[in-house]
Amino acid sequence: MHEDYPHMGPADRQTSVALAIETVAADPSIRAHVARVSRRMAGSGVRAEDLEQEVWLEVIRRIQRHYDPEAGTLGAFVWMGLRQWTCEARRRLGRRARGFDRQDRSVDPEALVAPACTETADLARYDLDRLAEALEPDQRVHLRVRLESPSPAVCAERLGLSRRAEREAWARVRRLLGAAIEGGRP
Repeated sequence: MHEDYPHMGPADRQTSVALAIETVAADPSIRAHVARVSRRMAGSGVRAEDLEQEVWLEVIRRIQRHYDPEAGTLGAFVWMGLRQWTCEARRRLGRRARGFDRQDRSVDPEALVAPACTETADLARYDLDRLAEALEPDQRVHLRVRLESPSPAVCAERLGLSRRAEREAWARVRRLLGAAIEGGRP
């Protein structure tokens, strides 16, 4: 691009950057690579979709600031820098998720109010009681004993079951609870 227009002005540079961004966005191999790297590096509170979107914003910023057509092809520029850019985007998203983004210093960690542990425990018990309504009475007892027991072996002993029978019964209880959470039928 620069070879054809050696005296490129600011407007020409913007047009050149816009074309470069459009070229990258239209390239299916680059799109697939961005999606693949984003999925691979997501996790720990960072969703793959959010990370992919943040990576695309980073790609656009990098093209605008650093891409030089004389240094190599656009695809190679994106391909070579993508992993590092994804790591940086992941770090930014992680800070945002924790409320400590460098650009947003208005969040005071001391001002964040967390519910008291007893309040959270009460809410968990309430939710569990509602879910337990989907269980038979003996399964409710099993759930209560399993949550209060330090180990499955102690639970089996308290219920008067063999360890294998306790494991199988517990698997049924977990399936029923999962179905109740999903709102479906077991």
